[in-house]
Amino acid sequence: MLAQLPAGIGVRVPDGVVVDLPRGVELVIVGEPGQVAAYPGRRVLAQITSLDEARSAIEAGAFGLIAKGCEAGGRIGDETTFVLIQHVTDLGVPVWAQGGIGELSAAACIAGGAVGVVLDSQLALVRESSLTAQVRSAIAAMDGSETIITQIPGSPGSRRVFARPDLPIQKLVAARAPFGGDDLHAQLLPLGQDAAFAKSLADVYVTAGGVARAITGAITRGLELAAEHRPIAPGAPFAARH
Repeated sequence: MLAQLPAGIGVRVPDGVVVDLPRGVELVIVGEPGQVAAYPGRRVLAQITSLDEARSAIEAGAFGLIAKGCEAGGRIGDETTFVLIQHVTDLGVPVWAQGGIGELSAAACIAGGAVGVVLDSQLALVRESSLTAQVRSAIAAMDGSETIITQIPGSPGSRRVFARPDLPIQKLVAARAPFGGDDLHAQLLPLGQDAAFAKSLADVYVTAGGVARAITGAITRGLELAAEHRPIAPGAPFAARH
């Protein structure tokens, strides 16, 4: 969103594997810096969770970075999205923000140096979503507290997944169950805290395009308000209190 990306087809490839892509795919999103070099000749965006990962991705030839904060689903690091983007926006490549993005936080990420934001769990309930009725019902009932951070045996780093008292999460983790969104009792669902926004966004804006336009509009309005009121300018009440 916001920043211009190359025309044509873009794909997100699975973590840890190399996919033979058709010629028309011009943009590739990878989940780990180590995957960047596998797609020469294409623009690659690498999801990163730390400054060290950001540097590794750029050295491997990444066109841009997706700063994935600890609010996001799946593989995460220790830093929140807003803190992480401020650590990586001066590395010479465009940065998108992922994790905790809603109508009120999106503008803050742009003001913090990101060129755009990534919508993921927020789109779980839009009209185009292919999730099962079981999973859609679970997400619709979320308030943001239904995710946990866990360690998968044999896998480096942490993962944020959907959790509920009736689900065998620890057994699934110990068994290294696959990630997926079809069966909550047999798969680990990589879901961010921002999935709590999914129901209200889908109820109001209906489609993925509708949500994207709403977030874009919220960014524009938020930046205009910040320019008008200058909340952290010298002498402003907010700046004085902090």
